Parts: sequence; structure tokens; C-alpha cells
Amino acid sequence: MDRKKIKQERKHISSSYLNLTFLTAFITLLILLSFTAFFRNITWKDDLTLWEDVVNKGPNKPRAYMGRGFAYSNKGQHDRAVEDYNKAIALNPNYAYAYNNRGNVYGKKGQYDRAIEDFNKAIALAPNYAEAYNNRGIAYDNKGQHDRAIEDFNKAIALDPNDAYAYSNRGNVYNNKGQYDMAIADYNKAIALDPNDAFAYYNCGNAYAKKGQYDMAIEDFNKAIALDPNYAKAYNNRGNAYTIKGNINKAIFDFQKACDLGSEIGCENLQEVLQKR
Repeated sequence: MDRKKIKQERKHISSSYLNLTFLTAFITLLILLSFTAFFRNITWKDDLTLWEDVVNKGPNKPRAYMGRGFAYSNKGQHDRAVEDYNKAIALNPNYAYAYNNRGNVYGKKGQYDRAIEDFNKAIALAPNYAEAYNNRGIAYDNKGQHDRAIEDFNKAIALDPNDAYAYSNRGNVYNNKGQYDMAIADYNKAIALDPNDAFAYYNCGNAYAKKGQYDMAIEDFNKAIALDPNYAKAYNNRGNAYTIKGNINKAIFDFQKACDLGSEIGCENLQEVLQKR
């Protein structure tokens, strides 16, 4: 065998060995990544377990408690959420986001004064915190302090003119005050910013109904239902509009649908309409 052929064969053997080594390493890496992903999916089966893992690995990090608190809040475990926000604030007393989130939880618990205290603190720490103004406005509205609520929504909108939620919330206050045209203007602005907001269409429909513009109300209820086919309140209120317009068959359909979706008032309205036929 000549030397040239021997060199070629050695080169082929070396290349094959390298290819095999690379393939083995690649397969090993894939297996390790698969096992890592598998066990991580077990550990992080939802947001709460993810943040519990983060807290365990960083018990002195305020953000870890913020994340877990938010996960607790989403699960309706409000007391545990407050505990975690307390820890985040203890670790960082200037954590504006933690005050804001704790205020939201107090609001969900109906403790509006405590919520407002936290929003005040968040705003003091971060004067341009649009979300905190918006959330404080909601708390004031729930306390019946509508003018103060509007002031906060105005501030939130000034800081973030593209916040559909703030327009929708200000519309709710105008609705509560009987200023339906202003409410409708705000709902339409919210819808322009977020065309998929079924809640804004529903509220706008209610404002039109209160003005006696039932065709316009029905149009908005239609849009709310198209976006959320399980929106029981929208079916019920569209049924009310059809009843006033004398479209009893359509009203019965809507009340039946609302009733099927678990609306007690829908069931009551259905019985009332059937009894009057």
C-alpha cells in the first residue's frame, strides 16, 4: 500500500471518529436538555410553583416575593398575596410596584381605605406611575367618591394617553354619575385603543340603553357577545333591550342563554317574560 493511500485512509478514519464524537456529544446534550426541561416543567407547572422556586433560590430578593404575591392574587389567595407584598416592602421600602400591587389586593378584599393608602405611597415614590393613579381612581369610585376618581383617571390618561383601561374606568364613573354622553365617548375611545375589549362594548351598550337608544345598545351588546360568547350579562341586557322594543322571541332567546350561563337575573327575566306571553 503506497503512502498516499495510507494517508487518505488515516484521514478518513480520523474524520469518521470526529463525526462520531460530535454526534455522541450532540445526542448527550439533547438528552440532558430534555431531562432539564422535563424536571423544570414539573417544578414550574404553573406561575405559583415557578415563583415559589424563585423565592427558594433567592429568599432576599424583593422581586421574588412580588412575583409570588401576584401569582397568589391571581389564584384568589389574597391574604397570602398581602404577606408576600409585605415581605417585598420590608426588603425594599421604596418598592413602588409592591405598594401598588398590595393596594390592588386590598381593593379586591373591599378594603378601599387601605388600598388608597398604598396607592398614595406608590405615587409618592413614583409620581409618574400612571397605573397607580388608575387603581386609586377605581378605589375612590368604589367608595362613591366619583369626582376624586375622575381626577385620578384624568391624571392616568395624561401620563399614558394610550391606556384603554383608564378611559373605560373613567367612562364607568361618568355612567354612575348619569353623564351618559361622556361615558359613551370614553368607552368609544377605549374601544378604539382596544377593539377586543368586550367589557367596554358591554358598558357602552348599557349607557345607550339608559339614554333610551336601544338599537345602539343592541349593536354594542352584539359586539360584546361576538368577542365573548359566554358573556351572560350581555345576553341578559340585550334581552332587556329586546323586551322594551317588543321583540319577545329574541328576548326569550337571550334570557334563556343568560340563564344557561348561570345568570340568576337572566333566569328571573326569562320566567317573567314567559308568564306575560
